[in-house]
Amino acid sequence: MADKIIQTPKGVATWPFLTKPYTQFKPDGEYKVTLVMSEDDDGVKEFIGRCDTSVKKMKAKNAPYTYDADERTYSLKFSSQYRPALFDSHGVKITDEIQVGSGSVIVCAVEPKPYDGFGGGIKFYLKAVQILEFVEYSGSTADDYGFAAQEEGFSVGSFKDFGGDTVAENMNASVDDDTGEDKKFDW
Repeated sequence: MADKIIQTPKGVATWPFLTKPYTQFKPDGEYKVTLVMSEDDDGVKEFIGRCDTSVKKMKAKNAPYTYDADERTYSLKFSSQYRPALFDSHGVKITDEIQVGSGSVIVCAVEPKPYDGFGGGIKFYLKAVQILEFVEYSGSTADDYGFAAQEEGFSVGSFKDFGGDTVAENMNASVDDDTGEDKKFDW
């Protein structure tokens, strides 16, 4: 099994860190992605079967995937300390800086390696990714939180309409309190 690169069936990328490493828990970071595959898609049952056979041969306890019975999907996590090569759907290497977002449909080239700790199992090291359907990472939008546009109210485009160029200038503005005296905020 060692030193053999295999391809996954296609799946949907979630939380991809393919061009910039994820550094929250490792100072040097790691490149990673979780691949979610529908059990009904081509090649998925065969791929999972190969995983199960390898785990059984090793007499290991840990399958390299999780299964969601409600959604009928398998999730596999892949990572590497090295940036994976990226290719488009035609096999052309991507050299531009792109931000691959969740929802992209991808195929991963991974290297399976056995491990003995925690009951043993298989870890997949990410080598390359082919992007079949690209979804650009764009961060969260108002729609993601269920906010609808309002006809009236604050607009970031009209921020200077509040009487100052910066929040600090507005904080130093005079304010009339209930006594009729102007009070000045000292910020």
